[in-house]
Amino acid sequence: MALPDLLRRLEEEAETGIAALLEAAHAEAARIAAEAAARLSERHAAEMASREAGLRAAAARASASARRDAAAQVLAARDETLHRILSRTEQLLAERRGSEAVLSRAAFDLNAALGYLNGAVSVRCRPDLVAWTEGRLASGTRYPVQPDPAIGTGAVLRAVDGSVEIDATVEQRLARLRPELTVAAARMLDGSDGHIVG
Repeated sequence: MALPDLLRRLEEEAETGIAALLEAAHAEAARIAAEAAARLSERHAAEMASREAGLRAAAARASASARRDAAAQVLAARDETLHRILSRTEQLLAERRGSEAVLSRAAFDLNAALGYLNGAVSVRCRPDLVAWTEGRLASGTRYPVQPDPAIGTGAVLRAVDGSVEIDATVEQRLARLRPELTVAAARMLDGSDGHIVG
């Protein structure tokens, strides 16, 4: 069931509960009014107004509670869906870490990092990417490339003086884009990007 359908269903259930409470309130008020006509009409009229106000307040509280519960369920479902989307993205990246598309992105990030760092740098990358990384470095330059199994796809560059370190891995790029991806996925789930999710 799509999130908008779930929210609509929960809101309809809340509206049905409100209508039942209001109907019960009106029935109770009618009974009190009939008794009031037989006895002291002024006293019972005041009592009826007080009870109806209490029932309306109870109905309003029940409605607000049902809406809060529905909103909480929608938010929990959205959060779970966003988590699954981002987890799947990370899984796909892990499966394709040696693909041409991923390595192309890593090469672009490596060159951008080198452009930012002027002077001598050290480079760390996965052991299986040492030759690939050395092949992407500017010709005629000598950057020491050190294997590091903890590095993702791409490289981590560090100024020799230790002043700056740039993580130019695809995994780090994904981590930096996570907030933006979360917003985009949330918009898609809400249908606010023009797509209907269902």
